[in-house]
Amino acid sequence: MLFVPGYEARIVRQKPGETKSVEERTRLIGYEQSMRANIRYTLRHDLVSAGHDVGVLGNTTSLNSTYSHLYDERHPVDFIERYREQKDA
Repeated sequence: MLFVPGYEARIVRQKPGETKSVEERTRLIGYEQSMRANIRYTLRHDLVSAGHDVGVLGNTTSLNSTYSHLYDERHPVDFIERYREQKDA
């Protein structure tokens, strides 16, 4: 399997009186932005729960969800060849 860092798209709500299209209201969140947000969230969660759960703060596996979330787009190893064949057909 090939793992591909993905992008997330969010659509911003229309403000009163606006008539923007969906494309104009779409916001992409890239690899670096997603990594920073996930790391920040995980560290904050660890700090807040440090008083409740013993051993959570500084746990080396606490950031694993950051990577698993970013690499959840998977393709077969021959994906590129299949794509080229499909494109040429």
